[in-house]
Amino acid sequence: MKNMKTLLAAMAALAIIVPVPPAEAAGSLVRIWKAPIIFNDGVMESVLYVGGSSAGTEGYDPLEEGDAYPGESMSAYFYHPEWGRGSIAGGTDYYMSDIRSLNLPQTWTLNVKDTLIDRDVAVKWNVDGAKEFMRCEGLELVFTDVATGASVKIAGDTSYVYYNSSINPMAFTVTASGGDAAALPAPQNLASKPGKGQVALRWDSDTTVVGYRVYKDGTLVSGQTLLTDGDGDGKVEFIDESAPKGRDKKGESLALIYSVVSVGQNGCEGAPAAIEVAI
Repeated sequence: MKNMKTLLAAMAALAIIVPVPPAEAAGSLVRIWKAPIIFNDGVMESVLYVGGSSAGTEGYDPLEEGDAYPGESMSAYFYHPEWGRGSIAGGTDYYMSDIRSLNLPQTWTLNVKDTLIDRDVAVKWNVDGAKEFMRCEGLELVFTDVATGASVKIAGDTSYVYYNSSINPMAFTVTASGGDAAALPAPQNLASKPGKGQVALRWDSDTTVVGYRVYKDGTLVSGQTLLTDGDGDGKVEFIDESAPKGRDKKGESLALIYSVVSVGQNGCEGAPAAIEVAI
């Protein structure tokens, strides 16, 4: 039976764009990719997550780095004593996820300790949460067995098998390279005009892109049809008629975060332009 850490980790949603928690950033979108690396010795299974986020750092990020507690027959973990949490009460130096910034290249070291020896261990991965970065930004992931030097490109149809001959931890790396986060620039001169129950947005049109999408607090509000400069005046407009009509229960202004992204010929989105609108 899979251990509890694996079940809990598997419940984590993999997404390319998610709402930004208030503590993370003032913008409305976080660009993120995640890829679970799955180790299975035929009896136990353990999962580690590598990834990148526009709200992530190279250090400890409480909203992304989940703790791991090695001790079962199979334990997979990232070891980060430099983060300084192991010396505090309830802290740990062992993690089940390591989500960094979008800066590339990046290399993760994965450690796997398995007390069930003299057996093959299968290593698989799921790239669903990284597909858009792979397709749109050229993200490439490579899994390497440190002991043998064997490398495998991480893709939807690849996997790896190693032989576990010792209870000592085995080390592997995942390397991320490529990427072009600035392939499409953010829309320029984004402005807003709030009204009763609606917010009008307006920005400069760019003839090199196919169209635009608008997100409100991380949720698409412009529909499936791309927005374009319909009248040829060099501007694109969008009116959100789902905005709240009044203030909150305390009579204070409500703040909405809108983001506008360009969409290229390949259907990929560019960097967002964000604006906060008080109503």
